[in-house]
Amino acid sequence: MLEAVATLLVYIIESFTGSVIENSATARCRRASSESSDNTKVEAPVQVEENPVLRDFTDFDPDDDMFQEFNPLPRNTGKMAWKRSRPPFWKSAPTCFKTVLIMQLLFGSSIGLLAIAIAVIDFNTADLCYEKTLRWNSMPHLIQSIRVTGQSIEGFLIQLWHFSVMLCMFGFSTMKELNLLTINLLAAFTDASYRLFLQMFGIYKQPWMSYPLNVLFASMVIANSCIIAKRIIPARLYNKKTLCKVAGLLALQFIVGIPISFLLVYKIFSWYNSKTEIEKVFIAGVSPLLATIPKVIARVAIPKFNLVHPGVLHLLVSSLYTGSALVFRVMQAELMSFWLFAALGVGHAVVDLVERVTVTMRDHIWEYIYKLLSRCGTSQTRNFCAGQARTPRSMRFVADVSIQLLLIEATALVSAVGFIQLYKFMYPDNFPVSKNYFWDLVWEFVRRCLTGLAIDVVFNTISVWLQVMIFNVAVLKVWNSKKWRFHVIANIICTVMVVLYFAEYLFAIVRGKNDGKTAKRFAFNCSLPFSKFY
Repeated sequence: MLEAVATLLVYIIESFTGSVIENSATARCRRASSESSDNTKVEAPVQVEENPVLRDFTDFDPDDDMFQEFNPLPRNTGKMAWKRSRPPFWKSAPTCFKTVLIMQLLFGSSIGLLAIAIAVIDFNTADLCYEKTLRWNSMPHLIQSIRVTGQSIEGFLIQLWHFSVMLCMFGFSTMKELNLLTINLLAAFTDASYRLFLQMFGIYKQPWMSYPLNVLFASMVIANSCIIAKRIIPARLYNKKTLCKVAGLLALQFIVGIPISFLLVYKIFSWYNSKTEIEKVFIAGVSPLLATIPKVIARVAIPKFNLVHPGVLHLLVSSLYTGSALVFRVMQAELMSFWLFAALGVGHAVVDLVERVTVTMRDHIWEYIYKLLSRCGTSQTRNFCAGQARTPRSMRFVADVSIQLLLIEATALVSAVGFIQLYKFMYPDNFPVSKNYFWDLVWEFVRRCLTGLAIDVVFNTISVWLQVMIFNVAVLKVWNSKKWRFHVIANIICTVMVVLYFAEYLFAIVRGKNDGKTAKRFAFNCSLPFSKFY
């Protein structure tokens, strides 16, 4: 029965995306050609440049030309010739399961534990004595010093966020050549010095305090992007318009992400914490829609960036995806009922599966439309961007983003559950707590994480299997190469930066979920850091 359902699913997806679309496009083009005059050549509406398929890859890295999971057999031509070299469906399923299990259970959950460790440090330094944040001067001077020191270190690292992403893309030698390391370190020191000076003059934690820091961060994103764009644009293509386009792509995820972050931090989070439980569920459910438009913009624009290797393009959206996954996962986290937590996990996994599969289906549909215009059109010349939908560059981008999403989902799950359990440990409802209180929290953390990861692994195995076997996206090939290290490092950097930036606000969300309107927390007595651990 299960095999029949799987076969039906494959048939439906393949019918609307794969060989049927390709054959339909070819047939229609033949009919259009036969209707035209035999002595007249029909001018294609889109002029397709005849370049080697792999030149986008080999020009930057001769050893990395992966964009499809299965290559056509020798002397086999056609868009679907790769199907002759793919293994049977049932043989590829265990491979997909093993790969997803390693990605999520080993690497994703490990990065999530790292995020929890950072949260532990943050809760005991930068957010120590959180209850008195709005009454800063009533806080003991020692606690003020600890918090300012912690927040200065966090601010220093956050100012290096965009630089770290560019470092992964272009390497240390390029950053050093352009003096970007010096410039960004100067900005980071400015951030830390600004915080220390405000504390010295007794005006720390004022409502306007973050505005200059936000301007500094945005300025560094723009400056880094312009300097790098000027460096990588070929001399024959260089002009102000091209410079603006390339710099905009390098900064795109921050350009579209910063307004969303400000909206979350300064409006939605405070509004969310003041609502009832039912209203919170609704807000948490619709809040991810805020990131939908930025994701669509980034996903459409980034694959067209042809001045770098396609294998690094995912870095231009990784921070946006990591931030939205982690923040909204905490907002949607269910604190009380384990079964409701499992049900929400299934719903989340189903939505992710549908989104990933339909994105690839839309790529095929856009490719089909593009081919109709490029082969079967009239003599009128027109520009049509859908030709980017199924190029080797865009297929590699989809593979890399899919790998990042697999890591991000596991990281966000473990981080969200860890945030909640850590808060319950540091700020229990009653004091003294029971003898087994700590181990009960650990068991609940393990149980929820394993349940959520098991659900994600099942649905993501189906997703990867469909991408590999039906759409020929090179998820397995890219991960099984040495590129997996690159993906893990990129995910660690983005996760660390997101946790550092949003930790204070996620702390408030978890507290609002756990406390409701009350503030009876014994640990809000401004005890010394890590006093709960001894």
